[in-house]
Amino acid sequence: MAYQIKTGCQLFLVQADLQYQLYQALRLGGAPPEDWSKFWDLEKFCESTKGRGKPVLPVFNKDEAWESRRPRNDPESEVFLDFIRKMVITEPERRSPIAELLSHPFLS
Repeated sequence: MAYQIKTGCQLFLVQADLQYQLYQALRLGGAPPEDWSKFWDLEKFCESTKGRGKPVLPVFNKDEAWESRRPRNDPESEVFLDFIRKMVITEPERRSPIAELLSHPFLS
């Protein structure tokens, strides 16, 4: 929500099917843990996208994904993206604690 308020854009597409939404979230938050394979087959999903204009590859390059979401012409974009990235992490134990986020320079 903070990303959309600040930039006027969605962080990832929500009009797409649920599988693609999950993939977009994982591109930003990091690859899924191994035990997710019981619930979501990444290879099968990637195979299903071959009919699209740009098929999805089973690669999670977070830096590239975040760079594509960088707000243009915004001098605060580096600090802002750092703030958002600390919250958008697939593995909960790796996310920043709320106390740390509340003292982030973006909120100063």
